[in-house]
Amino acid sequence: MSGHSSTDIELVDSLTAKLEELHATLTPKEQRILELLARAAADPVTRMGMRDSDSLFSPEEQSTIEELVRQRGNTIGDSRSDSQGDPPVQSAL
Repeated sequence: MSGHSSTDIELVDSLTAKLEELHATLTPKEQRILELLARAAADPVTRMGMRDSDSLFSPEEQSTIEELVRQRGNTIGDSRSDSQGDPPVQSAL
């Protein structure tokens, strides 16, 4: 998170941990809703990095998207998704 203070980073880390704890207590349907809400709240470049892009973009385009995400300082984990087509909430936050 380049350009952010250590306090901002600590707050984001704390919120992420609390959301992960909440996620673990939810039903699968509720987990999916939380994941969709987190994804919708993300900025467009971050959302592009969270998509299963193998079927949408060429390797060169995918590399460009990943580079844009890195340049923005977003930490979204692996840009590849899980077998259901979407990353777990931890990756979205």
